[in-house]
Amino acid sequence: MAIGSPEHPLSQAFALAEDRYVPLSALVELTNACNVDCEHCYLDLIPDSKIGALATEDWRRIFRELKAEGCLFLTLSGGELLVRKDWYELATYARRLGFALRLYTNGTLIDDRAADRIRDLKPLGVEISLLGGIALTHDAVVRRRGAFEKTLAGIRRLRERKVPVLLKCVVMRRNAHEVDTLRELGQRLGCEVYFDLEISPKNNGSIEPTTLAPEEDVFVQAARNVLGDEPDGGYLDGIPRAERLASAPCGAGRRTCHVGPTGDVHACTQWTRSLGNLRHTSFHDVWHHSTDLALIRRTRIQDFPVCASCELLNVCAPCMALSLLEQGTIDGPSPTKCRSAELRAQALGRPGRSAWLAQQSHLGEVSVPAGASSVLVGLRRKDGRALSVSS
Repeated sequence: MAIGSPEHPLSQAFALAEDRYVPLSALVELTNACNVDCEHCYLDLIPDSKIGALATEDWRRIFRELKAEGCLFLTLSGGELLVRKDWYELATYARRLGFALRLYTNGTLIDDRAADRIRDLKPLGVEISLLGGIALTHDAVVRRRGAFEKTLAGIRRLRERKVPVLLKCVVMRRNAHEVDTLRELGQRLGCEVYFDLEISPKNNGSIEPTTLAPEEDVFVQAARNVLGDEPDGGYLDGIPRAERLASAPCGAGRRTCHVGPTGDVHACTQWTRSLGNLRHTSFHDVWHHSTDLALIRRTRIQDFPVCASCELLNVCAPCMALSLLEQGTIDGPSPTKCRSAELRAQALGRPGRSAWLAQQSHLGEVSVPAGASSVLVGLRRKDGRALSVSS
């Protein structure tokens, strides 16, 4: 039975958690500091001392509070996770509490000692950003000379210790021609490779990352390359429209959450408005009494006035966080998602118009950010795994 199928026990657990508002999965960003400076990053990379990052004991308490609310899957991330001197202490404590652990890292700081420690944690997996198939490309994206070789060395150390590693690549204009090279490299390293070409604005509102996306012909090529003979992309066609309209946009704030390095709780990593701060209150109080969370939980796609009438709803996933970031309201539309839907439809051989873009075009108000030659597209395989490609 495939993990993505509704009958799989894990899928049923996710559905039950979402229905009962159990934070089954939490992503914790321990730091915003990083030893590289990826040109597409949605974060402002600022040293912990300048933002007032939480101390070790604060995180221990937060982990206990997450556990008490039913959290099972815990992802530790950054910035760069290994920049924090107490990363292993906190990861060990999380495992002691019984969390199923996942680590996000750029891999450059994984020496033999760090690799031994990660092996001993027995994580579900380690996800490592590899942003080019050759050093010249990867180092240009992360803006650090020598990063590619350090990342590969870290990956090899983990694989020698049988640690499962997923390589992640945000596909941009700079590296789009290296997709096959990255696949082959992943095979040699014994790693799966996940390609994500949906580039979002920065959390501070800057649209600069979106200007890095590939051209339209590259998007079409990438979509055909990955989807092969699956013309519908296995996306959302099998779900009746009425059922989609009555469903929640996503699991954010319902069965998943995010905690930032200063203790702010968010529905997800790109939710820009704090739901509460864990320096001053408990996770229980935030999770059960936040007025913003109450709004998120009662929102359905049918409450998005433009999205609900859009002909491209079957190939789109409306996003409350992006709507809030781009428009200041959670009920859409998100210009990023609207442009994504049009290109996704084109890639799947069923071109159409986004309701919002059609309206803006009629009003003569459509604009593309200066320097942005492309927009963002997300696709999903029939096995449930996400694929995002950009145009």
